[in-house]
Amino acid sequence: MPMPENFTAPWTRGIVVNYRPELRFYEMKTALLRAFDDAQILHAFQVSEERTSALLGDSHGELVVTPNFLLLNVGPSGVEDEWELLLSALQDAMDTLQPTVVDLTFLSQHLLPMLETDYDSARHEALRRLLGEWPNTHGLTDFALLVDGAHDGHSYQAEFGVLDAASVPDRLGRLVGRINTPTGPGPIWNLKKQSVPPVAFFIDISWSGWPMPDEPAMDFGWISDTWDASAHTAEGLALALYNQVIRGTGNDDVKAMG
Repeated sequence: MPMPENFTAPWTRGIVVNYRPELRFYEMKTALLRAFDDAQILHAFQVSEERTSALLGDSHGELVVTPNFLLLNVGPSGVEDEWELLLSALQDAMDTLQPTVVDLTFLSQHLLPMLETDYDSARHEALRRLLGEWPNTHGLTDFALLVDGAHDGHSYQAEFGVLDAASVPDRLGRLVGRINTPTGPGPIWNLKKQSVPPVAFFIDISWSGWPMPDEPAMDFGWISDTWDASAHTAEGLALALYNQVIRGTGNDDVKAMG
């Protein structure tokens, strides 16, 4: 059966900009919130001494500022409908803070629909492909595997498994799972516009430690382009895992895609 269009596209995306702490960041958080409010994109906010968070747009993006890092979480509707708005908000935050960036971490979550199967059968077959007949012998019924890897010199962690539709909101909000942001679980995203598959192969990927270029001035265009490049690489990894664990075809489709 042919794959749907945008089969591997991320459902959520995130970026963590790690920078050197400076005292002036404490003074700038109010100015940043005011700028978002003036632009009429501030939906809600929360301020504490060490953390300022804002829900932006129609609650499809969460921006968090701390003395050590800046985090942007983009939910499913944000990826689909408000990407440019949220990317612009990230650039505004960077322009306001003007931090000395140390490195970047990129996150993405993928739901690859599993057609013509039910939840129990999908888990059983995936376990069989991963571990042979051992799950049947020892009564294994479910799994979520965490793996470490590297690609083109960049380290990553990926957690993957099989989900039913009821489990999707908690997974996308990272209320469960072992891959997280520095601030812990994120928002529970509104999925009313999304067609959540009844059964799906789920992959949560974190790419860490992307260094900044040697140029002394921070180039936001480079950050945006690198984020897109990491998302493309994550899609390839998601498809490779899906082919291996769910379809049992290894990397054949990835090679065919070039």
